[in-house]
Amino acid sequence: MNFITEWIGVTMGLLVALTGLDGSGKTTQSRRLYEKCLSEGLRTYYIHLKEINSQPYYIEAVCETKKFIEKHRDTIKYNEVKSIISANLFIAKVNSVVIPKIAQNDVVIVDRYKESAECYHMLKWRFTSNIQELYHRVPDADINFFLDTDIETCIRRINTRREKTLYENYESLLKAREFYSSISKQFIWIDSNRVMEEITQELYDKIHSRGLP
Repeated sequence: MNFITEWIGVTMGLLVALTGLDGSGKTTQSRRLYEKCLSEGLRTYYIHLKEINSQPYYIEAVCETKKFIEKHRDTIKYNEVKSIISANLFIAKVNSVVIPKIAQNDVVIVDRYKESAECYHMLKWRFTSNIQELYHRVPDADINFFLDTDIETCIRRINTRREKTLYENYESLLKAREFYSSISKQFIWIDSNRVMEEITQELYDKIHSRGLP
């Protein structure tokens, strides 16, 4: 039985998450793994949560934030509100998009899941106990890969992009790596300093070895 099946009591497909530093190859490998699973005859769906428009979920996130603040008013600081809204946006997307797809497929591959969101909170704001409580409302991935790429390689890849985000720099990547290392037991670590084909095959083999619905 997988985590989602236990979470809602209905037999579901496997939720597979890919996490890693910026420039580690998450999107590339997520898409390659998606194609590999399809080629093996598996009903597979790929989701990049950052690419999902937040606007349809904003009112829901604000309403949930008001409820959360009312319940935790003694511990919440003013500068924490934006962070709480961001977490509730993530939760709304998972509930509305990810979980329904797991009911319809053998495998759902998520490019950046809740550990990535938690790391973002750590870099932009702070990863407080309130934020941690919110992310506990989201079910864990059944298989949670971390693409382990050295920071220098990540920086070289980032430097080839036309645009960079605020946190795509050495200092931020170092802080992110420290954060992921602190929760290392949540991941299956994959050496991604290899050719793409080897990485994709290892990801697929580990999914296959876990068994499918």
